[in-house]
Amino acid sequence: MVNDSLGHDTGDSLLIAAAGVIRRSCRASDIAARIGGDEFAVLLSNSDRSIVESVISRIRKAIEAHNEQNPEIPLSISFGFAASGEGCKNITDLFKEADNNMYREKLHNSRSTRSTIVQILMKTLEARDFITEGHANRMQRHCEIGYRIAQ
Repeated sequence: MVNDSLGHDTGDSLLIAAAGVIRRSCRASDIAARIGGDEFAVLLSNSDRSIVESVISRIRKAIEAHNEQNPEIPLSISFGFAASGEGCKNITDLFKEADNNMYREKLHNSRSTRSTIVQILMKTLEARDFITEGHANRMQRHCEIGYRIAQ
């Protein structure tokens, strides 16, 4: 959505910001990598659930700090994790479980995140062109009606 409306440079800046937040919030022994367009994975070896939750907490706090310093386009990250624990699952099963958990969280948070992004995009459009303001408001109403009908 960001690439399509604000350009690839802005989208790239958000990806770089997300990578930095993740990297700074992890331990030196952790492995963080971009695995898809806007998806990252972090491998935490020898870590139980409490360590993983601690890393996620640090990332959330870093996102809040980033967004306070960069309110024009907020960074939003959904989390999903899995821990092998005593059950020693294979890496494929762990990844699948973490991915499913992430999508659950993303669905839970997507409405407020999408609303925030739409509001920012509308402000950007209004700043660029006064005539666009009315059009953006009409489009928002159409989107809201369509969303209600879809549910």
